[in-house]
Amino acid sequence: MKYFLLAICLIFTGCQTIPYTKMTDDQWEIKYVLREDWIQANAINEALKLKANTIKNIFNQKFNHKVLITIYPDLKAYNNARVFLGAKPIDMINSGCSNGNNILVCSGGEINIAVHEYTHIVIFSIPTKPVYNSWIDESICDYIADMKWTDIKYLKQYYNLPRSNFLVSFNQDVYMARLLYYIGQYLFEVYGNEKVLALLKTRSISDGLGISEETFWKSWCNWVEKQKEV
Repeated sequence: MKYFLLAICLIFTGCQTIPYTKMTDDQWEIKYVLREDWIQANAINEALKLKANTIKNIFNQKFNHKVLITIYPDLKAYNNARVFLGAKPIDMINSGCSNGNNILVCSGGEINIAVHEYTHIVIFSIPTKPVYNSWIDESICDYIADMKWTDIKYLKQYYNLPRSNFLVSFNQDVYMARLLYYIGQYLFEVYGNEKVLALLKTRSISDGLGISEETFWKSWCNWVEKQKEV
């Protein structure tokens, strides 16, 4: 019922004087209103072509759902759809939202946001995967989507904040957004695909990675210190 209502919402919030144009692939459909957004739609299409199979191979090879991506023409229409899903309005176009097999993005937003949200959808399809997000999901999705929001210099300034702030808190509201790409990079480089998948499923550093939180923290700090500023 929730997804049926979501479909109605997508239709309602997308009603514009110009009808939706569709760009279709076997694995997804991209809808947009503004004529000039065909550039963004095409760029999203190409980005997903490069990443989709890798994402499925890592997280769920059986994933076969067709995903609907809607590019909203302005921030107001985008936020209307976000609120319907239970997400808070946001005052920037560089954000995305996903629910079921639907991805919402805003006209003019970063292209790889759609890849980030597509990764969320595939991760949520993992059998036994907990239904909530945390720094684990967000860092993995940022890394897979090449969403690097800052540089190594910033990373080295803020990576060793008290552990209670993130990394050991399995809560979507507790993490440092600018560090997420590097946390994802660290997880894949140090532990590999199999253990990253186990971490997603267990929400436990000890069960997923087979190490203590203290060892994990020291390893993270050592990894950051070895990164070279460009």
